[in-house]
Amino acid sequence: MARGHRASWRYGYRVAALGACAQSAKIWRMGFIAHGQEAFYDALFEGLRGHGYVEGQNLIVERRFARGNAALFRDFAAEVVRLNVDVVVVVTTPAALAVKNATTTIPIVHPNAINPLKTGLIASLAHPGGNLTGGAQLTAEVSAKRLQLFKEVVPKLPRVATLWNPENSALVYALKEMQDAAGTLGVMLQPQEVRGPKDFAAAFAAICPRTPRRTPGPAGCRDDATARRNHRLRYARAVAEHVSRERLGTVV
Repeated sequence: MARGHRASWRYGYRVAALGACAQSAKIWRMGFIAHGQEAFYDALFEGLRGHGYVEGQNLIVERRFARGNAALFRDFAAEVVRLNVDVVVVVTTPAALAVKNATTTIPIVHPNAINPLKTGLIASLAHPGGNLTGGAQLTAEVSAKRLQLFKEVVPKLPRVATLWNPENSALVYALKEMQDAAGTLGVMLQPQEVRGPKDFAAAFAAICPRTPRRTPGPAGCRDDATARRNHRLRYARAVAEHVSRERLGTVV
């Protein structure tokens, strides 16, 4: 598994490589497990089309979205295995772990795994082994580096809050690295758990007690498709509006 960033990932190439040569008589079936639909997933299907895999013609995509509820990934993994798909694409570490525990034979592609070695997804970066391949995001190391850079910009920095999702096991290692770095730098780290949009109000109130216990962000969405497209945007907007109002320095 090679180290890489999202921009360097070739979705179509990797998935096509797992499927070998396209056969016109065969209908391929792909499992696709994520929290919600995102615009950048389009690159995957564009790449697949370039290799002869066209959804609605010789490709069936079994999409399963957790909508922020990581507990569903185990059920989704079991379901796509029962469907006997040819490959499973996962875009979050908890989903990858669920599928890995459900099958040792169906190829799994994870485009940007967070700390895949520490979470047990792979045996090593050079030789991942098993039935999983993809790209690696070294979030733990980068998280500690962000804190170091923040301290360089604000030398007298006394306290830093960080938002994290405890349901993603990969982020546990990132938090541990940040805590170790904070101790070395003499900064008090204040972790705040955020599993979904409903947790922002309490997290922001704890960071700045004078902040009204209200989550900023869009009032709502017209339909389910719009809600899926705005999944990440709602999170980002909530954080951006809060830190702007409180005039807080921010590293993302």
